[in-house]
Amino acid sequence: MQTEVKSPDGRHKAVLEIAGDVRFGPPYFSLKVDDRSFRKRVFGDACLWSGDSNYFAIQEWLTTSYEAGPQTALTLFDLPNHKECRVSWADRGFIVPISFEDNLLIYKKEYLGTGIIKEFEMDLRSLKRWKKIRRAW
Repeated sequence: MQTEVKSPDGRHKAVLEIAGDVRFGPPYFSLKVDDRSFRKRVFGDACLWSGDSNYFAIQEWLTTSYEAGPQTALTLFDLPNHKECRVSWADRGFIVPISFEDNLLIYKKEYLGTGIIKEFEMDLRSLKRWKKIRRAW
């Protein structure tokens, strides 16, 4: 199964394809954004484009191990500058992007085992961990 998520202006397209699932858990996906394929990395289906189509935020799975529990990160792609940044991590939880508002990325961390859900905001101008986009062909 494949899902396409187009950017608001139609310039970009993210394609999520089911890559597997965790026992008693949700499926995980491979990701392709435009011509960039991230085959050796896995992602959740929680993703969001910024209104100007420059940023793409997605839940990245750091492990698919049932025993380790969900280990996820919120990964942000800056497409015009070919950069990416891990915005935040959740140990034994899931990160879900909610919205972009001006220079803010709003997201939540869900810890399903405990029922805890917390909302956060990150000023994109304060991010310092930018790297060249990593891709696997």
